[in-house]
This record gives sequence, structure tokens and C-alpha cells, in this order.
Amino acid sequence: MSRLGYSLSHERLAPSWLDNINKKYSTPSRAVLLVGSIAVIGLLLSFIFHIELDQLVFIPNSLAIATYVVGTAAGVKLITNVLGKVLAAISCILCLAAYPFIGSFIAIPIIVALSCIGYITWRAKREKYHTKET
Repeated sequence: MSRLGYSLSHERLAPSWLDNINKKYSTPSRAVLLVGSIAVIGLLLSFIFHIELDQLVFIPNSLAIATYVVGTAAGVKLITNVLGKVLAAISCILCLAAYPFIGSFIAIPIIVALSCIGYITWRAKREKYHTKET
């Protein structure tokens, strides 16, 4: 996860603060710190709100299924081979069929996606504004 955060930051899709590699350990230490902090916050919230383990597994599963839906939908669009398109479409349909079983946790990927879109939009507007000033 820390490498993903670093990579997204390097591509200017995440805060620039994460675009840092520790020279001594060759790791994205700030991203590791962020991932660790998110994990600790998650543990505290699960303790405070008494979220049981059987409910807790729905969180990463909801994010994984959302990733599969987007990935297989992209496959339908990008794959040129007819058999590949059919298999990607079947995969997408099966992932979409599994999605309702997540229950209320379906909101998590939606919140994450909206947060990401909001951040990218805010950052683009900010950079455009700062570019005009110079």
C-alpha cells in the first residue's frame, strides 16, 4: 500500500508529501507512516464501534470487488480480441452480481472514489490558479 501511495504521489494523483523515498532504507517512509496510521485508526474505530471480525472483512472485500468491477469494465472497453471482450464482460457481470451481498459496506468504495475525484479536482483547480498567478 505504501508503494501505491508513493506511486500515486509521484504521478501527482496523491499529495506530494508522499513522494519521498527514505535514502537509508529505500522505502517510501512517509507512505508507510500514513498506511500505518490508517490501520491504527481503523483498529480504534472497530474497537470503539464494536465492529466484529465477520463485519470487518467486508471493508477490504468491498474495495476489492469495486476494483474488479472497474478493471473488468476497462477490459471490455480496451481488449480488442472478441473472446477477451466476452470473458471480461462475463467477469464484470459476475463481480456486479456479487456486489449487493456486501450490504451497507457498498458505501465505502463510493466514498473512497468520490474523495479521490474531489481531491484530484481540487488539486487541478489549485494548480491552474497558481499557474495563472506566475
